[in-house]
Order: sequence, then C-alpha cells, then structure tokens
Amino acid sequence: MNCTDNKVKETVRISTAMFYGKSFSGAEYVEVSREVYNYLVTQKRKEKRAEMRHYRHIAAFGYNDEKMAGMCGKFQQSLEDEYIEELDYKKFCAAFKALFEKHRKRLYLYFYCGLTYERIGERENTSEAAIRSSLKTALKKFHELYGDIE
Repeated sequence: MNCTDNKVKETVRISTAMFYGKSFSGAEYVEVSREVYNYLVTQKRKEKRAEMRHYRHIAAFGYNDEKMAGMCGKFQQSLEDEYIEELDYKKFCAAFKALFEKHRKRLYLYFYCGLTYERIGERENTSEAAIRSSLKTALKKFHELYGDIE
C-alpha cells in the first residue's frame, strides 16, 4: 500500500517486459496503481485481439503488401499516452458539465458550430455584448474547473 495525500492507494508490481517489451530499459519491475494496471491489461487484450483479427484476415484473404505498407505508416500512441488522453478527456467532460446550461450551450454554438456572437445573440434574443461577456465568463470558469479537477 502506498499513502499519499491521506488517501490509501493500492499499487501493483508489474513486469516491465510484459507491458513494455524490450523498449524499456531499467528496472525489471515497476509499481503502478491498480487503475493504471487495469488499463494496461485492457489495452494489452485489445492489442492481442487486433493481432488475431489481422492473422485471421491474412489466412482468409492472403497478404497484400500495398495495404500493409499504408497501415504500417500510421502513428501509434504509447499506452501511457492513451491513458493520459483518456484521463484528460474525463477531466474535460467533468469541467464542462459543471458549467451552467446556458454557458455550455453558448460555448457549443461558438466553438463547435462556429456561430458568431451576433448569430448566437439573434438565436437567444440577446445582445452581442451580452453573449461576448457570457462566453468570457464561461471560459474563465471552465479554465478554473479544468485546472482544479483531479
């Protein structure tokens, strides 16, 4: 058990070779939280399933060099980057959901739909200045929440 910030977190000792292969030089084992361990195991299973689908495809349809050359050029993120990206997305959603409904709607219309302050004001029967002020307030609140959520 590992204690930090008065919280007790369970850690798991994992083999670096099992998850990182030969790309990780250093300790033979590392300690990670249970959450990270579960994520790594899930990703490893997904990779194995994808590999088996690939082999079944080759067995059924044969090998095609042109298609494989295109597939090999794709960038693949590391497991750690995928995990961090997933946590970041959850943090983003939590901050966005904490905003008032009108702020969420206006941020959506402005950033996702690309509407101007004037067009949003027309839709809501509000002045352009009120929309601009509301969006500024919403962004400020969002940045406060996004930075505070752990």
